[in-house]
Amino acid sequence: MQLHRREPDGFRTQLSALPADLAQLTPLLRRLVLRDNLLPSTGPVGGLTRLTHLDLYQNELRAAGELAGLASLAFLDLSFNGLRDLQVLGLDA
Repeated sequence: MQLHRREPDGFRTQLSALPADLAQLTPLLRRLVLRDNLLPSTGPVGGLTRLTHLDLYQNELRAAGELAGLASLAFLDLSFNGLRDLQVLGLDA
C-alpha cells in the first residue's frame, strides 16, 4: 500500500531550505524525495550517508558537490536543475 499526501487545490508547499542538522535528525534515512521545491543547494543532504534513493528533480540547484560522499546511492535524480557540471560527484558518463 502506498500513501500519498494530497494538498488542497491552489495550495502548494515548496521548500527553499533544509535544516542544517538534517543528518542528525534522520541518520538512518534511506530514501529522500525532495522534488519540485526551491532548494538552491544540497547542503545537509550530503550528511545522510545511508541514502540509497535521492530525488532532487526540479529544484534550483547550482551545485551538488555535497553529494560526492553518498556511496550507497543507487538512484539519483538531479534533472531540471541549473547544474552544469557533475564531475565533482565522481560519476562516469
